[in-house]
Amino acid sequence: MTNVIHPYKSFASIPTKIRGLSVEVLLILYEFEDLNGLTCPEIAYLMDKKPRFIRVYLHRLYDYGLVEKTGDLWRLTKNGRAFVMRMRMKKLWRIQNEEQ
Repeated sequence: MTNVIHPYKSFASIPTKIRGLSVEVLLILYEFEDLNGLTCPEIAYLMDKKPRFIRVYLHRLYDYGLVEKTGDLWRLTKNGRAFVMRMRMKKLWRIQNEEQ
């Protein structure tokens, strides 16, 4: 994919409806970030799904500006990393408040 201006340029404008498999894809890319990206078939294998099914989610996340593609490798963008970190912090906050 070439340089495309994403409709969601800032973290504040990322859609709040990201959930389900989209979140799982983001979490996998976050966990394997040290590999400098994963291919669609690798992500599909880790999720036990078909690559063509995962490709739809990857392209949607690309449109949101949360992932980028270089060659065959998909990786998180700065906004994607921030989104995952925010999700993890919210989950931690919920767990801590449930314990009190």
